[in-house]
Amino acid sequence: MKEKIAPFFYWSLFLFVITVPLPKYSLNSLSLILFVISWILYNDWTCWFDKFKRNCIPIILISSPFWLGIFNSFFIDNFDSKLITKNLPFLILPTIILTSFNEKKLFNYVLKVFSFGVVLSLCIGLLKALLFKIFDLGTYFYYTDFSKVLEMHTTYMALFIVIAIFYFIRDIFIYKINNRWVNYGCSLFLILSLYIVSARISLLVLLVGSVLFLFFELFPSFSISKKILSIAIVTISVVGLMLSPNFQKRNTQSSTTDFKAPSLSTRWLHWEAVVQSIQKGNLWVGSGRERGEELLINEYDIVGFESGFRYKYNAHNQYLEQTIYYGILGLIFLIATLVFALFYAIKSKNTLSIIIVAAFVIFMITESILVRQRGIILFSLLISFICACSNNRLKSEYK
Repeated sequence: MKEKIAPFFYWSLFLFVITVPLPKYSLNSLSLILFVISWILYNDWTCWFDKFKRNCIPIILISSPFWLGIFNSFFIDNFDSKLITKNLPFLILPTIILTSFNEKKLFNYVLKVFSFGVVLSLCIGLLKALLFKIFDLGTYFYYTDFSKVLEMHTTYMALFIVIAIFYFIRDIFIYKINNRWVNYGCSLFLILSLYIVSARISLLVLLVGSVLFLFFELFPSFSISKKILSIAIVTISVVGLMLSPNFQKRNTQSSTTDFKAPSLSTRWLHWEAVVQSIQKGNLWVGSGRERGEELLINEYDIVGFESGFRYKYNAHNQYLEQTIYYGILGLIFLIATLVFALFYAIKSKNTLSIIIVAAFVIFMITESILVRQRGIILFSLLISFICACSNNRLKSEYK
């Protein structure tokens, strides 16, 4: 029975993964339901509890927002069922992945499917933007305008793009597989797409990720001159992107809509309001989603952060967002999850896993990654696989 269900189980996994970067939340939600059903049918329940016990620490850490949402309800006026439902993937994905998969080869396939899914999503978005341009319906080749045709916030797409870029770069330089020209083409396409998206934090991730890749993968075989040249090329490339017209347009807060990108001064004012709202709530267990958002919006009004009050911004910092919702306890669990995942990535000597964790850490400084479904899904999915591929139990199929 298990052998018959196995193809359906793995097919449902890849369907779920490729729909993460695609437009429309509903498609990914339906594929997640299908993935859970296939897991229930496929799973060997006689030994499931033993597998759960062996992986209980990462499962508990990754699923902590779900449990904290329930725990938090005992300290606030109402039970936030919407928050609990939204946080379900934090529980579902690590439970399935850490008790079902034991091959690093599968993680490589997951990253491959996800990366090509990012390329597909961008192709759909660019095609729509091109059609709008041809029929004189507007220009959608920049930042917030581009997000309308992508049907997602550009920050999430920037995170997707950076992860996909490093997947293709790894295949080009490390594994040297036959379809290198496909990887070259996809890498160039993703870099050009990153220029259109113009998310500034993505450049920092690109720089840090490149340095990590050079240090762990290429430097051991490089001469001193090659090392210096490599660092110079990476630095010049990132600076060149930052000085490019689209990024400069973003820095000058210029857009075809009335949206204004945050400057450094408004960002500090934003975070000042967030910190004050945290202090007015329950410092240790947080204020929950509804009460936390209410405190935050009121604080925007008090400090004079007009755009934040008008558009009802979130904290734009996952560490602060976590503290608003779940207090210091929630912040501790988030940091512990990231540290644990980084430890697992280093221990398994997987440079791409290290870069992925670093990407989450950096993006969370300026964005509340875990407040929307795409962020929750991607974080739970990749961090779960990183933990599942740790302890040197799993050997790469390429080595």
